[in-house]
Amino acid sequence: VNSEDVKRTAELAKGIETLVRQTNAVSEQANNLATAIRSDAQVTGAWGEAQLKRVLELGGLQESVHYDCQETFASPGSDRKDLRTDVLVKMPDDRWLVIDAKTTMAAYVDYVKAEADESAAQVREVSRERIVASVKNHVDELKNAAYHRNLSATTGKKLLNTMLMYIPFDEVFLIAMKAEGNVAGERVLL
Repeated sequence: VNSEDVKRTAELAKGIETLVRQTNAVSEQANNLATAIRSDAQVTGAWGEAQLKRVLELGGLQESVHYDCQETFASPGSDRKDLRTDVLVKMPDDRWLVIDAKTTMAAYVDYVKAEADESAAQVREVSRERIVASVKNHVDELKNAAYHRNLSATTGKKLLNTMLMYIPFDEVFLIAMKAEGNVAGERVLL
């Protein structure tokens, strides 16, 4: 009986050791992914665009039939093609609607971490302000791109005067809307 117990204990210890190694490997991969998503704007942007495409697909829309992705065009007064839409959705009367995905990953991750730590109220407040500032900057970027003028002129597509900004995190949108009227004592309109 003792011999069998020793054998089972050894097998159990070996199994636990294997499980610990695998858990550490998965944890390291998750940390690497989180670091890549937080620190690389292109990775974060690509993730946001993928989420937007998934929402459109879940809504029954098909790429190249109901919407086009990554339409690139020249900015006004330039031959360089440096402006790009994330999605153009085909609308009635041969018109198009621009949807641009915007993420606020780093500030949101910091906010969530601070929310878990009750002693980090100041970090949470700074992160909240960063989220609001980031969303406001995204709105300003879209406004300055003036897709409805610039894209129509270079591609011939008739765009609606309205465009949508897709934020893949509902909580980021809610934080920005709640804080809209009070950022560092100033009224901020998104």
